Order: sequence, then C-alpha cells, then structure tokens
Amino acid sequence: PQVSLEQIVGAALNMMAADASLVRPLIGPAQLEVRDSTVPGAGFGLFAKEDIEPFVVLGEYVGTRTNYRELGEKIRRVGHDNLHVFGLGPDAVMDPTDDAGCLQPDRTPLAFTNEPSPEGSFNVLAMYSTLAGGPRGVYFVTSCHVTAGSEMFLCYGYDFTREYAIAEPDPAGDAALRRAICAKHPALRPDFPLLDEVTATPGPAPELYDAGERSREEGDASPPEVGTEEWRNDLSDVTLPVPVYDSDSD
Repeated sequence: PQVSLEQIVGAALNMMAADASLVRPLIGPAQLEVRDSTVPGAGFGLFAKEDIEPFVVLGEYVGTRTNYRELGEKIRRVGHDNLHVFGLGPDAVMDPTDDAGCLQPDRTPLAFTNEPSPEGSFNVLAMYSTLAGGPRGVYFVTSCHVTAGSEMFLCYGYDFTREYAIAEPDPAGDAALRRAICAKHPALRPDFPLLDEVTATPGPAPELYDAGERSREEGDASPPEVGTEEWRNDLSDVTLPVPVYDSDSD
C-alpha cells in the first residue's frame, strides 16, 4: 500500500515526541501563581490557579548551575545565604536567584514553593531528570490531585535539620509515588536524593566564607610573639593554683 507524505511526517513527529519524552518530561497543563503564603512567616508561596491532576510536571527548577565555591563567593557578595539553591549532585547546585540574590516570580516561580506547616500536607515531589551525559535537571511534579486555590507544598529533603517545624514526610510513600511518576514520565528518576550524592565519598565542608573574615570575627587565637608587650600581658597559658580552704576556718 502507498504511504502518503502526511503519514510519513506524522510518524516522524510521533517518533520525535517519544524520543523527547525520554530526555525531558512533558510540562503541564498547570496554571500557577505566586502570592502570600498560608504558612506564617514564609513570605510568598506558589498556588494552583486551576485544578491539577496527579503526576503533572509543573516545570523545571531553573536558575544558574554553580558549585559551592562560586556559591560561597555570591553569598559573601550579596550579604545573605537565603538563595533557595537545590542540589544537583556532588558539588553542584541550582541557584534560582538573580545577580542580587533575589527571586523573581515571573522567572523562577517554582522557587517560591514552601514546605507545609505541621498541620498541612505535601502535594508536590521534587524529581531529577535522566539526561545521560548532559546537565542534570530538577522538576516539580504533583503527587496528588490539587484543587484550584491550593498552595503547593513539597519536602526539600529528608535528612537535614530545619529551624522550623513542618508536616511529617513519608519517604517510603514518596518513593512509591516517584516510581509511579517515572512510569508516566520516563525522563525522570525515582531516586531522591540522587544515589551519587549518597554514595559519594564525603569531603571537607565547602568554605562559604573567607577564613580571614572568620578569624577577624572570632578573634585571632594564635599566641602572641614571645618578648612582646602582648606576650607579657597574656595570661591565657597561666594556670592559677586552686585555693584550698581549711574546713575549720571562717
């Protein structure tokens, strides 16, 4: 049978779409907006403007790919460390803030996603892409049906200490959901955190602040030079005798 040009083009487009889904997950449909969060003290939050089905990819967590050294330089330059970075692997993070260290709702809306307060619940999962040999990506995916007007909440990570209380995460339940999501979006990976982050040999903590600045803030602990006036007045290495009191004395 003869095959028309339209059939050939259609088959080619279908193959291209299938290949693309293995590299980058399909986004949406999901309309979102940034406004005041329902979590006290959290500032802004991300909300659904419409009902969103489970396992919908909300978008990619975009920004500047950087390492800990460059991140430390930026922290010193902007004067704060609230940059909302997301780990991409060993010595690699995604920084969604602009050059001044600020978030822009129209450019990086996913960075406004908060963690829920203890009485709240999670409805979003963070997942990594499987770009073989290429740059790794982070995507936010709905883990359940989300009604219009609801705030989006996810767990930033399971194994770090927070200065605030959140709802209790369910790592085992999340793992099952991630496997189900990967069946629909094969470009995503089920492991979170990434296995290479867990198995990588730990190294020294990255220096986010200049050692000289820390020394000036904490005070130089090096001993004074012998023979100087500072040395003669220094009593840091002098051990004073412990007084002994006579039990019969006043």
